[in-house]
Amino acid sequence: MNFLRSLFGKKPSELQQQILKVRQDNPQMTANMSDEDIVVLLQQANQTIASGKPTAFVTPRPSAKPANSESKEVSINNSSDEIANAYMKAGLLYEQQGRYDLAIEILNKSLEIYSHIGNQYNMGLNYCNLGIAYEGLENYLLAIEMYQKGMDIMKRLGNDSGMTIIHGNFANVFKKTGNFEQAQYHYIQALKISERTGDKYNEAIDNFNLGQLYRENNKISQAYTHLQKAKELFDLVGDKEKAQFTSRVLQNMQ
Repeated sequence: MNFLRSLFGKKPSELQQQILKVRQDNPQMTANMSDEDIVVLLQQANQTIASGKPTAFVTPRPSAKPANSESKEVSINNSSDEIANAYMKAGLLYEQQGRYDLAIEILNKSLEIYSHIGNQYNMGLNYCNLGIAYEGLENYLLAIEMYQKGMDIMKRLGNDSGMTIIHGNFANVFKKTGNFEQAQYHYIQALKISERTGDKYNEAIDNFNLGQLYRENNKISQAYTHLQKAKELFDLVGDKEKAQFTSRVLQNMQ
């Protein structure tokens, strides 16, 4: 059982309580799953999260609590936060597997808990993840709705990195639906935030995405400008793989 403790940082008895909670809330999904199956699922989700994805929120953080909160209340909220985090990790794994309906079901359970305990940041993450799942189902209207809810939260929190990623997700949806103007707008907004905050890596990604959008819409001069800037920035931050790929895109344009 050591691998269980290493995953959750909890004693086995406390872990069993969390597994029981998952079973109670998801009787159909867990009917044929052993406790070890549930834990392995979450471990796999941890590995997926650790790999990182540039257009997806993947790292939940604990919500801050007022200094004068009573210890009992903090304990209850921390426990709820951990259960919600577990749901979100499982939902992300299903999303990576393309099992979008199940991902949406699990992510909504996580969202419900975050909303109950007032964890606004992780609510924003979950709305973004839900948007990605709906996008996977080609339900673009609901994807846009989820991204907008996530964006509203990130704006209230003043979270620049969150806003940058959601602008990118918005742009991807509008690009898929052939709405060039809206895709362009959101890529530009993401780029502006990256430039303002001095985030060179995301600035490179934003320039690349914008350049690709222009290239696909036969705006070659604008495409070349942004792709060349992206290559320079990828070189600057030391991402040789993306720099080489961008260089090949530029060569194919000549």
